[in-house]
Amino acid sequence: MTVNTGMDKVIEGLKAEGYKLYLLSNASQDFYIFKETIPALNHFDGLFISSDWECLKPEPVIFQKFFEHFDINPEESFFIDDLADNIEAASDQGMDGYVFDGNIESLLSAFRRNDIKY
Repeated sequence: MTVNTGMDKVIEGLKAEGYKLYLLSNASQDFYIFKETIPALNHFDGLFISSDWECLKPEPVIFQKFFEHFDINPEESFFIDDLADNIEAASDQGMDGYVFDGNIESLLSAFRRNDIKY
């Protein structure tokens, strides 16, 4: 798992605006070995790792478990992922989203279009 260096600033900006941030990742248990090497994860309010729940994105059940576990209203949430299939699956569950291709400026434009303060 790698973090786009510009994404650190985005994460910090969102937290400064008061947003709650959650990670929903298709990761194996190896995630926990590397977790401490990714400082940006310290800004997240919760981590939801697929191997802990025995389901994967884009399966609908992973989103349902994610919403329930963190008491998240999908209609008040915004999902960022690097795969269109996962964004489509989130949308099917009522959550808007954006396919992130690594371009921070495009992501910030998506935030503006969705009235997300940064």
